[in-house]
Amino acid sequence: MELTVYRQSSKTRTDGTIVYKGEDARPYVDGQIIFVADGLGGAAAIRHQKILPELFESDTLMDALFAGVYEDYSNDTFVNYVKESFFELFAVKDCYTANINNIKKSGYFASRIVTAIILHEMLYNEKYSAKTIFETLSACETEEVRGDYLCALGQYFKELIQSKIKQIANNANLIYESSYSGLALLGSTICATVYLESEDSVEAIYLTAGDSRPYVWTEKNGLCQVLEDQEGKDGGMTNYIKANEDADFEIRCDYFRFEKPCVLFNASDGCFDSGRFISQLAFEKLIIDSALESEDTEKMSKYLTAFFLDYGRHDDSSTIAMKMFGYDGFDAFKESCRNRLNTLNAEYFEQMGDLLDADYVYEYEQCQSTFPAQLAGLKEKFRSEQAVIDYCTKEILEGKYPLYNEKIRAIDEKIAQENRKIGETTAEISRVVADNYIKFKSVFDRDESAWERFFSTSKVENFEQKYQQSAVDYIDRVHRYQNDFSETITALSELLENVNALGVPSSFDDYDEITFELLESCERSMNEIFVFFGGLRSKNLDVIRKLIANRQEYISRNEKLAEKHPEDISLICSMVLDGSLTTADMEILEPEKLKIDESLQAIAEAKENIQTLERDAKTQALCEAVEAYWNEKYVDIILAVIENPESEIGEELADEARTIINDFREKTDGVREKSELQSMLFAKYDEAYFMYIGGDSDDDSRI
Repeated sequence: MELTVYRQSSKTRTDGTIVYKGEDARPYVDGQIIFVADGLGGAAAIRHQKILPELFESDTLMDALFAGVYEDYSNDTFVNYVKESFFELFAVKDCYTANINNIKKSGYFASRIVTAIILHEMLYNEKYSAKTIFETLSACETEEVRGDYLCALGQYFKELIQSKIKQIANNANLIYESSYSGLALLGSTICATVYLESEDSVEAIYLTAGDSRPYVWTEKNGLCQVLEDQEGKDGGMTNYIKANEDADFEIRCDYFRFEKPCVLFNASDGCFDSGRFISQLAFEKLIIDSALESEDTEKMSKYLTAFFLDYGRHDDSSTIAMKMFGYDGFDAFKESCRNRLNTLNAEYFEQMGDLLDADYVYEYEQCQSTFPAQLAGLKEKFRSEQAVIDYCTKEILEGKYPLYNEKIRAIDEKIAQENRKIGETTAEISRVVADNYIKFKSVFDRDESAWERFFSTSKVENFEQKYQQSAVDYIDRVHRYQNDFSETITALSELLENVNALGVPSSFDDYDEITFELLESCERSMNEIFVFFGGLRSKNLDVIRKLIANRQEYISRNEKLAEKHPEDISLICSMVLDGSLTTADMEILEPEKLKIDESLQAIAEAKENIQTLERDAKTQALCEAVEAYWNEKYVDIILAVIENPESEIGEELADEARTIINDFREKTDGVREKSELQSMLFAKYDEAYFMYIGGDSDDDSRI
């Protein structure tokens, strides 16, 4: 058993001809596929004025669309479907461009072309018939392989649609007209179900793009949406078919198995977005009522069509393609619907007779929206009340205000950075202390057991003496060369003065009076200095090599000794950090003293920053949060503090607030109670309605 529903908005011309304005393709059901497609009237609102004239004639339509695209497109099922899909064009062939409302939008052509492409593939390509698809899927040995096959299947249909839609558009002269820049060319949704029925179940593969929905209905679970709408939080579609050269889309491919008996159907948004539905429960109730009021599927289709003619959105179409499985005739299906209605009556309608007739949730929200205005006059009076400040502070510190939590996390991260800096800097001080461990023996002089600790320091002291002697030798040599160079400079100056006094010499005899001993002395001193500097450059000076080696051995010995006594290093560092041991008291090199002083300064700055962050930044963040929380939630806060007997609020102010609150409650208590009940019942219904979206059911499996 199967049925379709196809309702479009329309207008009647003066000659009686009906002009249809919808973009939905004609829904379709056969022995292997169910589909609907909704052409986009907004995102694809291009009006195509220059289409091929042959599209207006039934006899020439097929060639106008498919010549050169397909070798064969004569299948009767295919021909009949396409001609029925495009029948609206035939009614406006003599006035297509006379009125802009007669000119079809891009979405109109898109939905019809997309469904034609899919139907042609199912009818002509045995490889992609339902039978072959499910045989291939069944042969997949693992879930991973099955998943890969489904992805490949979706990719195949995407590339097929991308290719064929452009070829057909080129045939029909469906061009991107310049006056409509920025819109999608041939934009459409698709919701197609390829199925295979077995004795006890139905396997279904869904090919989808956009917000047209697949549903399953069973007596046990009622109406369930099978897949999520492909749209963002703002309601705009995140994925739909389009033919723009630089545009892309996805054909999702999902597999389900449903136990029989069941009903599978797909619907465009003109059905489930009807203004009559305040819950999807109302949509299910409509399906059940249409079955119970009908004798067969044809009457059921007419019932649904009539409903959407009366209550469908004026600017949209309503299309349904439905297939019933596992029922021994329409009467058996009606009986199942009757049983389901009994369940709905017991669980929902007997709890609230007008559950679907009035939107009490919305009504109460509207009432609540006026309540703040009534309390706004008291807002400033309550703001400075300590009970309000305490309440806001408590709520915020309990984590109920995300913006405050974010600020505190940011402050804590800065504090953590400063603490890491303190740790790294303290480690630098520890390293300097460890490198010069024996220099801190005096710290332990009063400790009677300290001699044991330093019993093994003699080798370190020997290397220290060698290191100190090397340093003395090195410094002496530098001083000597410095003095020699100074004397050489003086001698050279004297020599140059003598040469200058000669004026221009007439022969070498004129130089006889110059003391060449002075010249030789200068030359010898300069040679020694250059040898010293040359040794530095080539790193060959024995005294320097010895100095460096002794220094490295000295540090190494200190570090090994320090490793045996970490408690000493910790004690010395503590004394350095608390100021009881200063660099002035240390017998270490000046550069190392400078490192310690710089580290202590960095630690002091980091501690000051932490204190500022803890004291000032967090306090300011809390004050700002209290103010913001109050401004956002002042109505709820006033209610909370008024109803708390321990809150210390001025009696006059409290009475003024209670008068407003009690008056509001008297007017809205009935609506509030109904709103709460309605919300509870809808939430209960939604648990089953959304069972496939994000989870598996007990009876059905999903990949």
